[in-house]
Parts: sequence; C-alpha cells; structure tokens
Amino acid sequence: MGAQEGLFSQIYEPGHTRASLLALARSARLLGIPAVMTTALAGGPNGPQLSELSETFGGQAIIDRTLINAWHDSRVREAITRTGREQVIIARTGFEVCAQLPALACVAEGYDAYVAVDACGLFAPTPSVAAISRLTQAGVALVDARVVVLEAMADNAQPEASEIYATLGAGLVPMGPTAA
Repeated sequence: MGAQEGLFSQIYEPGHTRASLLALARSARLLGIPAVMTTALAGGPNGPQLSELSETFGGQAIIDRTLINAWHDSRVREAITRTGREQVIIARTGFEVCAQLPALACVAEGYDAYVAVDACGLFAPTPSVAAISRLTQAGVALVDARVVVLEAMADNAQPEASEIYATLGAGLVPMGPTAA
C-alpha cells in the first residue's frame, strides 16, 4: 500500500482516490489486516507518503525503494511473506505501473492478488485497457475498495462493523444487531 504526495497531485480525481485509499487502509487496520507500505524515491519529486496514510498506521515503517516494481525489492517481498497471508491487496498511486507490476509478480509466485482500482491513481481519465486486460488474463482480481473490505469483514456482527461502514462513507448503511 502506498501513495505519494508528489505523484498524487498529478492524478485524475484525487479526492475520490484518496477517499477510497484511506477507507481501505483504515478498514484494514480495524480488521487487523497487515499492511506493507512503500514509497519510491520519497526524497525526490514523487514526494513522501500521504500523511493520512502514515497516520492511519501510526509510525509503521515505510520501505522507500528505487526499484519500479515493488515486488522486486526483497524488503517488500519479505515483509509480505512474513505476514503469512496468501492474498495480497494492492493500492498504489499509479494503477498502470505501481499496482500492475507487483500484482503480476505476486500472481506469478502463487499469491492471490487483488488490485483495488478505485484506490489506485490514474494518470489518464480511465484505466488502461491494456493494463486491465493483462491483469485479468494473469488472474489478478480487479476490485473496488468497498467490496474487498466487506468481503474481508464477512459478517455484519463483527464488533468493528459500524466503524468500518462509517469509514467506507456514503452509500453504505451499517446493519445494527437488530437488523433482519
């Protein structure tokens, strides 16, 4: 997971993307889903990680890398491997490169990869058909942040459900314990 201020200022619909990314991050924290955060050349024009993302994970280390494909950085791959999870949810500043390349690499190594498209920045008005085609042909699941969060939550009876629904924002109504 990662989004950088310098790159974020260049994407289409940054408000929507920021909201989706932060909802995904905050919900992951509430559900106890481990996050591995990375930046690329944070000291340069890409800029630091979004401050709200850093705040969500309260001081968790950020792996700053030079490699374009985050999966090729052994620190990133090892951090993900240490989680013991077989499913990887990817949200990055750039869909076509920052999300696509590690998703393809994860799948090639046997992981189930999910790219939260609405939590990834687009440098064009719509996602690249070539990227979508390549990802789906490789078996990467393209998802919306809300859907992947609710799939992970699985049960509206979870103690975190109300807070997760509030985090996900408008359009979703939490189901209380008395709902049928």
